[in-house]
Amino acid sequence: TLMERVNSAAQMMGDPSQPGVQTIIRRLRSESAGYSPAELVDACVNLCGGLEVAGPTRDELISFVSEQGDLHFEPGISSGCAEYRVAELLQLIVSTREYQMA
Repeated sequence: TLMERVNSAAQMMGDPSQPGVQTIIRRLRSESAGYSPAELVDACVNLCGGLEVAGPTRDELISFVSEQGDLHFEPGISSGCAEYRVAELLQLIVSTREYQMA
């Protein structure tokens, strides 16, 4: 059942149109107009339930986010790309051992 749980959570969190994902995106946007990769990972992990992620897991999440640089929610510009990036990160977070075993 673990694999089904991971797949289900990842599918839901990977869709930026989902209400829960939109809530997280709104919170991120209200707290800052932009995030470094490490700041984004920490904020998303916190919004996913204040998880404690192990060093190697956090490092991998930061590495993934770093591939596209800092994330910016710019007013007046379509933020679809930023929202999709957040959803991708959330997908990875809910797939981690730390999240699944919390």
